[in-house]
Amino acid sequence: MSVNISPNTSHADCLIWAGAKTNAGYGHRTIRGVSYLAHRVAYEEAKGPIPAGMEIDHLCRNRACVEPSHLEVVSRRENVRRQAASRTHCPSGHPYAGVNLYLTRAGHRVCRECHRRLDRESKQRKASRDKERAYLAEKEPR
Repeated sequence: MSVNISPNTSHADCLIWAGAKTNAGYGHRTIRGVSYLAHRVAYEEAKGPIPAGMEIDHLCRNRACVEPSHLEVVSRRENVRRQAASRTHCPSGHPYAGVNLYLTRAGHRVCRECHRRLDRESKQRKASRDKERAYLAEKEPR
């Protein structure tokens, strides 16, 4: 497979795949009806086969990167652990740090601000349902 890269635009030393990308942002190419992920091909060409059941982790966290020195073979568990550890903010943009960070018994990080908002909304929905039920019970003929 020919390497299709573009000049680095955001990550130092990354080789950014300039061809087609998956919806998740990984470079890919279809050859004779078979789709290949660009980072896996780049790793195999530079370092050899990927062991069965293993994944390629982008050490640079850039899914479009095909720089072999940024790619490492890891287990699924390790890849997921690294992805979670690289997230410094919740999806709403609040930091996973200080008083805003809550760790569950299972070790998952939770944003206190978002958790409080969800709890508040849940209580409001419950109060609204209870109020509606009481109203309907009043209206119901006995």
